[in-house]
Amino acid sequence: MNRSSPKVSQNAKKEPLIDEDSMRYSNMRDEEVPDVNNGDAAVPPVGPGRVRSRKYVKKTHACFHIFWYWTKHILFSLGFLAWAGASLGVLGTLYIIDVLFNSFAWISNYVLLTYLRPISNPERYRKWYQRVRKSAIYWDWSKIDTRKLAFPRDFLWGTSTASHQIEGGCDNNNWSAFERRQVKGEPAIKNGDRVGAACDHWNRVDEDLGLMQELGVNAYRFSLEWSKIEPREGQWDQKAIDHYHREIDLYLANNIVPFVTLHHFTEPLWFVEKDGFEREENIQHFLDFCVKVYTEYGAKVEMWTTINEIEVYVNNGWNLGIFPPGKKDPNLAARVTLNLCRAHVAVYQELKQLSVEHGWPSQIGLVKDIFQFDVLNWWNPLDHYLAWQLNHTFNDCILDFFRTGFFHHWAPFFSNIHYHDANATSCNDFIGLNYYSHYCVSVWRTFFQGVPDEEKLAAMPREIYTDMPHVMYPEGFYRALRELQTLNLPIIVTENGIADKDDSCRQMYIARYMYAMSKAIHNGCDVRGYFYWSLLDNFEWSLGYGPKFGLYEVDFKTQERRLRDGAKIFRKIVQKHRAGDYLLDPEDIEFGASRRSMASALSSDANEPVQEEHLHGMHRRPTL
Repeated sequence: MNRSSPKVSQNAKKEPLIDEDSMRYSNMRDEEVPDVNNGDAAVPPVGPGRVRSRKYVKKTHACFHIFWYWTKHILFSLGFLAWAGASLGVLGTLYIIDVLFNSFAWISNYVLLTYLRPISNPERYRKWYQRVRKSAIYWDWSKIDTRKLAFPRDFLWGTSTASHQIEGGCDNNNWSAFERRQVKGEPAIKNGDRVGAACDHWNRVDEDLGLMQELGVNAYRFSLEWSKIEPREGQWDQKAIDHYHREIDLYLANNIVPFVTLHHFTEPLWFVEKDGFEREENIQHFLDFCVKVYTEYGAKVEMWTTINEIEVYVNNGWNLGIFPPGKKDPNLAARVTLNLCRAHVAVYQELKQLSVEHGWPSQIGLVKDIFQFDVLNWWNPLDHYLAWQLNHTFNDCILDFFRTGFFHHWAPFFSNIHYHDANATSCNDFIGLNYYSHYCVSVWRTFFQGVPDEEKLAAMPREIYTDMPHVMYPEGFYRALRELQTLNLPIIVTENGIADKDDSCRQMYIARYMYAMSKAIHNGCDVRGYFYWSLLDNFEWSLGYGPKFGLYEVDFKTQERRLRDGAKIFRKIVQKHRAGDYLLDPEDIEFGASRRSMASALSSDANEPVQEEHLHGMHRRPTL
């Protein structure tokens, strides 16, 4: 694949395609400039209206930014003073501040859109607009040919699963116990579902291998069930070990690369009874398990991931309480996050030492899920602060640890943990990315309005909801790949998929996310593989059997598998690219009419085209 830089116009400066500090577009190549005519990004066109002189506009912009800067800081100070004094209480203080900003928004938006928008220099306006909006990326998909895809020749194409979700017979781990719990009189799992036999993959490995061959994939990501291999502390089940030997041998014999995950949300009950990763000393138990399975399979398996989605596991288990152990303790959550990061470092160092001793060419990495937290109301500094805090907790504190060696987990009134390990910067051979969507942050919606529909979180106008509480956002996939590029590591997309029960959006989802990944590769991201989540419909953790992620539909009564129509585009992409054909035929992509609900439009008439002013941007922590 030719990654040489295209020709650049004479007026373009030779600067990075993307400013890594703010992830905003800056001095782009000609083909990447979000032009107002081609709609490559959400930059509103210059419309009719009053035209001011450039001098006037420049001074107005400066005054606006100065005024807005000090207004935010003054109101933040007043808010936290009121909070500290506890005279009004937390919610009362936030309510007053939010009302002030909502009132100010009507005036500032009117001035901004009426007097500052129709200026005489579109290029200056474009840069200013993106600086204020914090650089959202929204592409005009009606003008993008998603058939034009290109990937490296040795690209890994695969699907992902996890042991508890598909194997069946997992009755000795933290999830099997959690599924039997009642929370405030209600089942811990939606609809009272229990995993049971799941997809019965444990007894149908040969059948599911045939499904992979039908798709044409050359890799398969799966996890080893710790509770089956070590059902009691220090006691190893040889039958379970032999089962995974046979499974791995089967994949290798059919030219499918086994991609093994060591921890995918499940732990044996004996480990849970010792408080699991809440205690630093328990890291040794996990290390012992990893060493055991590595000595068993290390000669056969080259690709390893240690821990899947630290932040998802911790946030759902120790903040929201919807994963085991079902706690709501932010301070404890911070400690578990650190212990899991330390566990990854310990496992990486031990396994790499074993790989050198045995001469096994192992590649070991962490799987990081990225959900961007974008501001719903760009003018509200409280939304910006909440977005920053969530991004820090969910994304930055973990990435910064492996980028710099410094772990800093800070949440006001809850946690302030500092830790340093210089070895962390060299404890990944690659980074795994799980990406699905982004969240739109609103203080008002979160603390006062609540969520009108528990299945629908806040979103930008006209974004299409999936069966999960979030939306389709392929542009965020591109953003996530560019973010991980700063680690200077090869990237493997270890999960990406859509829950789509009626199969109305799966083709569109796959086509657009593939385009975003191809675009990132073209722009310099070292992406070496893609694993779709998931091969089969499965037990989706706290949501039970409701969400349908599978390329293959599963009848859980008969265990019959059937390829979904929406999955055929994935099969076509894989087969064509492995055959060296880098352009899909037009008939390969038939989106049809989507029946999926959309986010409410902010305009008064939902049937009118949504104005670009309504598309808000991502929040990024400023460089200190």
